[in-house]
Amino acid sequence: MKQLFLCILFSSVIMSASAQSYNEIVKIVASDRQVNDLFGYSVSVSGNYAVVGAYRYDYDVNGINYIQDAGAAYIFEKDVNGNWVEVKKITQTVRRANAGFGFSVSISGDNVIIGCYRDSYDDTESNSVTNAGSAYFYQRNVSGDWNLIRKVVPSVRVENSYFGRSACISGNYAIIGAPLEQVGTKTEAGAVYFFKLAGTWNETDRVLSSDLTTGDEFGISVSISGDQAVIGAEAQGRDVGGSNFMSAAGAAYFFINDGVGNWSQVQKVVASDRASLDWFGYTSDISGDYAIIGANGEDHDVSGGNTKAESGSAYIFEKSGTGVWSQVQKITAPVRAENDQFSYSVSISGNTALIGAPVEDHNVTEGDSVSNAGSAYLFNRSGTGVWNFSQKIVASDRAIADQFASSSCIDGDQLIIGAPTEDEDPFGSNTVNGAGSAYFFKSCFPSASTISVTSCESYVSPGGNYTWTASNTYMDTIPNVSGCDSVITINLVINHTATGTDAITACNSYLWIDGITYTESNNTATYTIANGAANGCDSIVTLDLTVNSVDVSITNDDGSITANAEGATYQWLNCDDNFAVITGETNQQFVASSNGNYAVEITQNFCTDTSVCVNISGVGIDKNDPVSEILIYPNPCTGFFTVEFENIINYPVDLSVTDIAGNIIGKWDVNDCQYFVIDLFDKAKGVYFLNISINGEIITRKLIIQ
Repeated sequence: MKQLFLCILFSSVIMSASAQSYNEIVKIVASDRQVNDLFGYSVSVSGNYAVVGAYRYDYDVNGINYIQDAGAAYIFEKDVNGNWVEVKKITQTVRRANAGFGFSVSISGDNVIIGCYRDSYDDTESNSVTNAGSAYFYQRNVSGDWNLIRKVVPSVRVENSYFGRSACISGNYAIIGAPLEQVGTKTEAGAVYFFKLAGTWNETDRVLSSDLTTGDEFGISVSISGDQAVIGAEAQGRDVGGSNFMSAAGAAYFFINDGVGNWSQVQKVVASDRASLDWFGYTSDISGDYAIIGANGEDHDVSGGNTKAESGSAYIFEKSGTGVWSQVQKITAPVRAENDQFSYSVSISGNTALIGAPVEDHNVTEGDSVSNAGSAYLFNRSGTGVWNFSQKIVASDRAIADQFASSSCIDGDQLIIGAPTEDEDPFGSNTVNGAGSAYFFKSCFPSASTISVTSCESYVSPGGNYTWTASNTYMDTIPNVSGCDSVITINLVINHTATGTDAITACNSYLWIDGITYTESNNTATYTIANGAANGCDSIVTLDLTVNSVDVSITNDDGSITANAEGATYQWLNCDDNFAVITGETNQQFVASSNGNYAVEITQNFCTDTSVCVNISGVGIDKNDPVSEILIYPNPCTGFFTVEFENIINYPVDLSVTDIAGNIIGKWDVNDCQYFVIDLFDKAKGVYFLNISINGEIITRKLIIQ
């Protein structure tokens, strides 16, 4: 049986963007760190609160009364300045040796669950059943204190069940796995228990898999999202039909809640390329209509070749409109190596997936090999439904055997990643072997700007990094606390006391030293640039200026777009994909194959410029379809828009509104109606875009708020 370094959390949806990146903002350790605590063995984050498990910690909340491997958990809170501060240390009410308190942790809002998988005593601290397991629920009160609500044990207590080895909480529901529970004569078959908060936490259901067999380890991983859950069984050997046995190929099971606490299995899934010892289901997480299932023992790349033993892989599943879960993609690390164990931890939130490989060796550029330092990988779902690799993450102080990303959790725009065998404090000192640590990361969009500066003799860069004495175009970086640096391009003109002629060729316009923007060629003007008596750096300069321009006008003829510039070089772009190049589209005319917004980059007269974006809609839309004719009125208006379809819609249509920067400000699911009112009354005046998604096609309409 494998070890599990994972806590899974359902968290809010975030929208990804190509310019978005996650940056390390802080490293945390326990306030009373000791040797081999394994702080960071399990982690979870929700909003301004996080919980970290250290299941081999030996002391009580006061740091005294040694009991070997009794375990502890630590709650952290993010203050108004964005700093994560330890606010609570938690141990078992009655501590016992080797109990494993903190082996699994999960947090959702004001509720925390902590698994204690080798606890032998019930909720009255009596009736010992060896390693039956338990879990503890804590809740934050109005004063900000975290208090024990209840210790729970399963309704069926069996020796060595390891109840609490996996746990997850989402709102008022919780799920706890007992992956080694013996069911009848089936040893280590596994069972899973559901709990609901109604004043206190009560067990509402115990579930088994539909094809439970000896050694399945059903419940080795669990995750819950609202009224649906996914449960892993890493050692299950049969396919969905119950045949084609492959030892420990693994499986996962989806369950749904009937609304009154009863949970029913709706589907069993296996990997499309299952093989023995893949351990599919060892980790799992679910968020809305998406789930990720890890198989850290899997050996092959996404095409099924290039064998590398236990390099690991993960599988993305998506729920259809009829409730059927289907594998949509297999994911592997961009650079694979044997024994990396990619997917040892997984977490998914909306359109972003976080996957850990704790024994991977290389930095973000795939160099600087450090044995078992560990790394994590981010994948984002594109508008076409493809999950693309976006970022590799490593710790800022990576070292041998840290096992960074043994546990991981994503919540909105923030991540927490555990490194349970890391040794140093946040300052890189006070080495304590195996004390453990965790790292917070936050997403940001690095800003970029351009300024034009005139200076006399020399100029100090905005970030204070350089002193320049010659005119040129320079770049400077201003770091901030979240690692989301601001990059500034400086068009710098250094003036000296001199007289001369500047011969310049510019595209479209030119901002000269005197602050005037010129849009036409000029070779007659002489200017005195006065920089003030204090520096005595007046210059008399004659401007010999040639301004070239690019014709970026375009003509749209029912989906066929033509650049009006003749004899130029053309490259068509997808405005909806951050102006990505459309491969092969380099002709003067472009015919769209799908709905969207398109522009053309034109190079002419040694200048390059880009046209406005043109919206193409109706491509592939059935003219008899109720969305083939759409009226939006009044438009412009003060905030209330009526969307009228040609006929009554009898199937789901997704509506979303984005602002001019592409940020989603509202989403709706429309069905069985012909008229739909969108309320943007509280939004600022300006231009917005209504995106209508049907059958994979997107129609975009401009909305104007006056």
